[in-house]
Amino acid sequence: MDFSLSPAQGQYEDGVALYETRRYTEALACFIKAGELDPEYLDAHWNECVTRLMLGDFKEGWPLHEARWQKNEGRWEADPAKRGWRHLAQPLWVGDFSIVGKTICLWAEQGFGDTLQFCRYAPKVAALGATVFLYVREPMAKLLRQSYAQHGIAVVADNEPLPPFDVQCPMMSLPLACGTDSVDKIPAPIPYIFAKDEEVLHWKNRLAGHIQQVTQGNKIAKQVGLVWSGLMRTTNPLAAKMDAERSIDFEYLRPLLDLQGIQWVSLQKGGEIPKGTNLLDLTADLNDWTDTAALVANLDLVISCDTAVAHLAASMGKPTWILSRYNGCWRWLDHRTDSPWYPSVRLIHQSTPRDWAGVVGEVAAALEMLNL
Repeated sequence: MDFSLSPAQGQYEDGVALYETRRYTEALACFIKAGELDPEYLDAHWNECVTRLMLGDFKEGWPLHEARWQKNEGRWEADPAKRGWRHLAQPLWVGDFSIVGKTICLWAEQGFGDTLQFCRYAPKVAALGATVFLYVREPMAKLLRQSYAQHGIAVVADNEPLPPFDVQCPMMSLPLACGTDSVDKIPAPIPYIFAKDEEVLHWKNRLAGHIQQVTQGNKIAKQVGLVWSGLMRTTNPLAAKMDAERSIDFEYLRPLLDLQGIQWVSLQKGGEIPKGTNLLDLTADLNDWTDTAALVANLDLVISCDTAVAHLAASMGKPTWILSRYNGCWRWLDHRTDSPWYPSVRLIHQSTPRDWAGVVGEVAAALEMLNL
């Protein structure tokens, strides 16, 4: 049996190795060559897409991002009926025709964080003359409904009947549809996600009984939210690997909990907190994303691994520090410490793979510089 790689596979594997070590420009050349050698090599096209997005090449990257719908066992799939997406009969719109007077369904295709990041485009689509509604997973519906009511944009949960509509677009195709062909064209009207005043007040009162008094000058402790783990997708090996890499063993965070002047507040829904910490945990009362948003609204800062709560805090304009794995997600671009998607974000990356101790040390130093 011949186990040798084809020329296209060899280029692809070289690209993967280069990408893992953050040599993105060299990796891109390998993925492009692999796709040229085998035009039906979907993984090569997809990795070219991700690498271009990582490098901020949105003009070429977003069109390639549509390759995610053409996967059929790793090959190109020409028949739309066989592609891996929701089978909506209405035409797909990606900015290629006028939608004036049309009703368009913008639907959430992936995780909560992706929904929060890309729902920002809904008002831009409405400005093109369309009637817009968002179709999202039920736990997110109430939050988006209250956030977009001011724009006249309805929100439908995925456990509700779909109203009539003319065209549809998945949310992660909206950068392509709306012409975000460079980093400086990212719409960032922060905040665009809002908690309700009465719910914010409710959580303010809940927190009030737990705020620590700081002895120096009798100052009130700063309230800092903390998230250390993302959703673990055990049925998908590649996703499970990424989830493990982006999540942080709680033990690494213990030095932060010893810092003076901070009341730490858990935003880790379902996370088991070791005994003997001063981490305030009210997550049992977070029933949906509106509760989490109202709690976040009361905090001074959110520190999170790369997960949906980080997107929530950042889309609300809350100062948000995202702790990123060494080989971070393409959406944060090539090792930037800021984000054009969210002006309030600070990115803190591993300097070597799996080095969470170094990240936590940088966080601790940054917190001390804030003179909390």
